[in-house]
Amino acid sequence: MPMLNQSDYQRAITGLPPGAVYAVTAPDGVETFDFSGYVDGYLVFAIATLFDAVDDNGELDAAATELYLGLAGIQLRVANGYPVLWACQRKGDVEALTALLQRFGAGLRKLHPVGKIAVQHVPALTAQVSDA
Repeated sequence: MPMLNQSDYQRAITGLPPGAVYAVTAPDGVETFDFSGYVDGYLVFAIATLFDAVDDNGELDAAATELYLGLAGIQLRVANGYPVLWACQRKGDVEALTALLQRFGAGLRKLHPVGKIAVQHVPALTAQVSDA
C-alpha cells in the first residue's frame, strides 16, 4: 500500500476535509491544541511519517524526542482526561513512539495523572482518499 502524505493520511483516518482540525482548549482557557480529529472517543493526532527521525535502532533522535514529549504534554493538558490516540501510518513509527512514551511515561503521568496517550498503527485506506 502506498504511503500517504500528512494531509491525505489525516483525511483518510478522520474523514475531515484538508485543513480542518479538531481544536481543543484546556479548561483554564489558556492553551489550545489542534488535533487531527475526534474518532471513536479519542482525540486523534495523525502521524503520516516520522521521516528520518527514527534511527537504525528504532529510536527517535534527540530533536524528535523533545518535540514529541512536548506534544504529549500539551495534548494531555488540553485533553483533560479524554484519551488521545497517536495514529501512525508506519509500524516503525508506532514502535519508536511507544518506546518514547514507555521511557518517559512516569514523568508524564506525574504531570498529567488523568491523561492517556495510545499509539496505534492505523493503515490508511487509499480508497477513502480522493484526488480532489
